[in-house]
Amino acid sequence: MSLSMFLVIFLEGLSASALLFLAAVGLSIIFGLMDILNFSHGALFMSGAYVAMTIFHATGNFPLAVLAGGCAAALLGLVMERLALRPLRGRPLYQAMVTIGVMLFLDQLVIEIWGPSLISFSRWGPLAGMTAIMSGAISNYRLFLILVGLVVFLLMAGFLASSRWGAMVRAGVENAGLLEGLGVNTGLLFTFTFGLGAFLAGVGGAVYGPFIRLVDPNLGLSILIDSFIVVVIGGFGSFGGTVLGSLLIGMLQAFIGYLSPGLTVMLNVVLMAVVLLIKPDGLMSVRRWRA
Repeated sequence: MSLSMFLVIFLEGLSASALLFLAAVGLSIIFGLMDILNFSHGALFMSGAYVAMTIFHATGNFPLAVLAGGCAAALLGLVMERLALRPLRGRPLYQAMVTIGVMLFLDQLVIEIWGPSLISFSRWGPLAGMTAIMSGAISNYRLFLILVGLVVFLLMAGFLASSRWGAMVRAGVENAGLLEGLGVNTGLLFTFTFGLGAFLAGVGGAVYGPFIRLVDPNLGLSILIDSFIVVVIGGFGSFGGTVLGSLLIGMLQAFIGYLSPGLTVMLNVVLMAVVLLIKPDGLMSVRRWRA
């Protein structure tokens, strides 16, 4: 393998890692804070993709489309948390079942609005084309995905490390009961966190659509599986673990995919199984206490 080919594959792995990070980080934080296995997360990702595609086709403004996709997913998440999940707080099994119902509802809603067929999602002009990497080349859109992933990572890291709300989220992941004892409005904190996770999923869907150049109703299920693998490997509730899991899976898909594309899915599952055998709570699990 030449150096230029290695660099191209490495950057492709980084772009795949960025997409996985966008899809998985909200899922991880929501579970860490709220103990909810959010099976509707993939449907929120898909909803962001469809809304962004619609706005982009209508206006030609891709940044506006990405923002609209994120906001649409956040709105859906806020409504779901307030009306369906909050009344079942403390009953995680029932909450998980509700998220499955929401997933099925959103999947059918997308089919009713946009139809069951694949719909093209073209790339924004400034992000089209290729960039030369020595004797190779990589698409400008992959470089854009790396930039988006890096920006979101820095913003989330800064939010969790430096802000009051971020400190409460980190404390709640480790011990939600302590926050309640200190008089923190955990209901509002849970709603905010769920909405933030849904927003990130929607943004992920909005930038994923042009990457594969189409959207379809099966988009949510496929990304949900990949997100769960990332979060299981990194550790539920661990921001750093989500970053590490995304990098491992993204790089594995890029390099193993170059050698033998058919092995990538199998190796993802094998890697997850090995991690579960060695460290069941994930590579960077958060020490959590629950009353």
